[in-house]
Amino acid sequence: GGGTTQGMQTNALTKVSLSDNIQADICKAAQLACGADTSRGPARGNTACAWSVNYILNKANVNTIGVNSNLVESVKDGFNAGRGDKISTEGAICGDIMIVEKAGSRHIGICMGPGCKPVLSNASSNARFAWFSNDYMCAPAPFNQYCGAPVSVYRVKSRN
Repeated sequence: GGGTTQGMQTNALTKVSLSDNIQADICKAAQLACGADTSRGPARGNTACAWSVNYILNKANVNTIGVNSNLVESVKDGFNAGRGDKISTEGAICGDIMIVEKAGSRHIGICMGPGCKPVLSNASSNARFAWFSNDYMCAPAPFNQYCGAPVSVYRVKSRN
């Protein structure tokens, strides 16, 4: 896929300076977008995790991943179709992408540190790209939605 996801409401998030390190660019774009309003995404930001990640990728000069950039499953299919390499959680660095799946529900975020700790993703409850999780997107009680769920980590291979 290509193109640009409709913009998040931010103060002044523009594309990051292009470097030869895709992960560093994604990391920088995620840092700049931290706290951004995602209410322009699907369901007014309530189901905007994949949309938000693709928005960050666009800001890092990476074309949209997935046929439907709003669906985690489509982004994962895009990675598996050649846009990314599946890597170990231990080998993850800032700028890699984590996907968690449990009981038919999926969530996606951007690794912000070694071993994908923490993960930064869309906080559905307040439509902001602001949820930091040090436990692979295991939400605190009463939700516990993704606790103990298997995770997949991908490294973006190319900008298009």
